[in-house]
Amino acid sequence: MTTGIDLHPDDLEARLRLRDALVSRRLDAGLTTRQLGSRLHISARCVWTMERRTSSRAGLYLAWARALDATVGLRLRGLPAVPDDAYMNGLRKLTPITPGHADRIRLKLLAAELRLARVQAGLRAEDVGARIGVSASAVVQNENFDPAQMRLAIYQRTARAIGGRLDIRVHAGRRHLEVAA
Repeated sequence: MTTGIDLHPDDLEARLRLRDALVSRRLDAGLTTRQLGSRLHISARCVWTMERRTSSRAGLYLAWARALDATVGLRLRGLPAVPDDAYMNGLRKLTPITPGHADRIRLKLLAAELRLARVQAGLRAEDVGARIGVSASAVVQNENFDPAQMRLAIYQRTARAIGGRLDIRVHAGRRHLEVAA
């Protein structure tokens, strides 16, 4: 499977700004990489690495923000409203057991919304895969597998491929930083 390329330059910029906002939040809180790693149950070396990457798993960004008493908001824009299907209705009724479980539900809803928007746009998985540089089976796997494991860049590319975009915001108390438009 090949790796895709960003369909719009703003997507890479958004991931860089998200990463920078989270690094800044860690520094403002006076936390070392070891202390943040302890909160995330990963090593200081892993924290150091994730603070230098441009694309990490979506679930990691959500957990990273949560460890810093912030949240990452992900919202699809520019796509026609899609009616919820039974699967999405079921997800919306779930009561999260842990904050990590709530993150998983949010990402599963986002993946389901992307799938419904793709179908409503009349696009097959093959069409989207060709646009983002992955196989059709990878598109279906991204829609149905564990969305927390999917890279944030794939969410962005998929949204662009079906005619929309993914807005990303970091919320910390009353403040929020929009990192993608």
